[in-house]
Amino acid sequence: MAYAYYTAGHFHCKADELELLMLACEGHTDGGIASDNTIATCCDADRLDLPRVDLEVNSIFLCTEYAKDPVIKEGARERALMWVRKMAALESLGTIRP
Repeated sequence: MAYAYYTAGHFHCKADELELLMLACEGHTDGGIASDNTIATCCDADRLDLPRVDLEVNSIFLCTEYAKDPVIKEGARERALMWVRKMAALESLGTIRP
């Protein structure tokens, strides 16, 4: 998907950056811990957003100490749930479809 967005012109980056992004996208659902900082950050961002789909974030699957910080996790949880409430409100207004 990253490559498709890249070729469609949705974002610009260097070839090595695109390669890293594609690696992050390919492996983000495996539950592994990434050693590359860029991939680790992508994985953590994705996992910290899990409350959006009613899943709890388990620190065991986070890659960075920053993401494991309880204050960071709680802030991410609040933002994810705020997004859910916003989407529900837009659906109720008929602005977007479920």
